[in-house]
Parts: sequence; C-alpha cells; structure tokens
Amino acid sequence: MFWFDGSIPDAINLAKLRSSVFVVVITGGDEQSTQLMSSWEDDRVSEAAHNCCVAIQVNDKRYYYYPVVCIPSSFFIGENGIPLEVIAGSVSAEELMIRINRVKQMHAQQMAGGTELPEASGPVETSMFDSKPPVAASALGTQNAPSDHATQSEEHLDDNVERLTKKLEERRENTKRGEEENEIKKEMERRKMGKDVLDLKRQQEEEKTKRLLKERNREKAEEKAARERVRQQIALDRADRAARYAKTQEEEKSTKQSLLQAQQAEQDARKEAFVRERR
Repeated sequence: MFWFDGSIPDAINLAKLRSSVFVVVITGGDEQSTQLMSSWEDDRVSEAAHNCCVAIQVNDKRYYYYPVVCIPSSFFIGENGIPLEVIAGSVSAEELMIRINRVKQMHAQQMAGGTELPEASGPVETSMFDSKPPVAASALGTQNAPSDHATQSEEHLDDNVERLTKKLEERRENTKRGEEENEIKKEMERRKMGKDVLDLKRQQEEEKTKRLLKERNREKAEEKAARERVRQQIALDRADRAARYAKTQEEEKSTKQSLLQAQQAEQDARKEAFVRERR
C-alpha cells in the first residue's frame, strides 16, 4: 500500500490535485490495528486504492487529546469534506475492497455534479459533519494560500474526527452494554439450566434411593420367608421323626406284649398238661 509520507495538509492538497478521495487511517498498537493494516497492505487492496485515493496513516498518539477515540478507524473523505465511508475497527481485505469500490462509485457521482449520494455504510450519519465547515473544503477550494487553508482543514478534520469517534465510542459502549446484558441473561439461563440439572439429578438420586430401599426390603422379606420355610421344614422333620419314633415304640411294645402273652399261654398249657399227667 502506498502511504502519503507528508502532513495532512499536503495530503489534502494532493487529493485536490488528483481529484481523489482523501483517506485517513488511524491506528494504535493493538491487535485490531495490526489486522486492519494487514488488510490495507494486501496487494488487491493496494491496487484498488492506487488510482482513486490519497491515503495517510496516523498513529492514535496524534489524537491523544480526545476524550475517547475509536481505534482503529478508516475515514474516506470526499470532495466537499463529507465522509463517504467510515470503517470502525478491523475488517478483512475482501470487505475493505468492497468498501473502496463503493467509495469509488460515490466519489464518481459526487464529481459528476452533486448527485445525491447513497447513505454511507459506516455507523455515522453524514449530517454529523453539516454543522461545521467542510473538512477539506477550504484546502480544496483554492490554491492561492494552501498552507493556511490546509491548516484550517486539518483543524476541521480533527474536530470532525473527534465528534465522529465520540459517536462511535457511544455506539460501541451501547453495543458493549447490550453484550453484557445478553451475557447476564445467558448466565441466568445457564444458572437456571444448572438448577434444573441439579433438580433432575437430585430427583434421579431420590428415585435411585427409593428403588434400592425397595429392593432391600424385598430381599429382606424374601430372606425372612426363606428362614420361615426352613423353620417350618425343621419343625415338620422333627414332628415326623417323633411320629416315627412313637410308632416304633408302639410296635415294639405291641410285639413284646404279644410275646409275653404267647409265653404266658405256653406256660399255662404246660401247667395243664402237668396236672393231667398226675391224675
């Protein structure tokens, strides 16, 4: 990218002589500024801006006295000092080429005879610059006293840049505030979701505990029933053994009694026989 090495007044004069768009790129030492400069140094961007722009790069320290400054920023200023395009922040090389081509069309319409220009895509309305003298009008309107008029144009440019950057900063703060509110909302949703997850987990744990308790009670009942069956079986076995023992005793008693009766009958028979023989 070919950058003008002189002062802003000289750059304005050169833009006047070439009927070119005056481009001011304000950068700092941050990462976005590095990315923006990388886009400006792209060969395609350099070629697109070569024949239509007089570009000057200004470090943000040049504007240290402003209360707020949107860094980085790119300003495309037309013939009458009104910004044709304003780019706040870093953009890709492709997006930068789109903006440059749009500025070319707007500048061509402006040079053709004051045709109403389409609204710039930047975040600032051009009416912001209507309340004060045009940024580059005094420098581009005459060549008799270029130094004085260029200095005045630089002051107007500084004033417009200050008001513009204030507006950009306000919008950036609004955007930041909106992002913070969205983040708070998301955090609340995450917390609610986390609470729902905890409630679900707690419910699952309670159900699991109930299920385990129910299973344990069932196992206890089964164990108790099994012990009862064993106890009953033992009792039945004991009763059966007792019954068999009693039956055996009864049978033995009956057998002994029958044997005694037979022995007694045999003795009685012998006595009768002995008595008959003695007669």
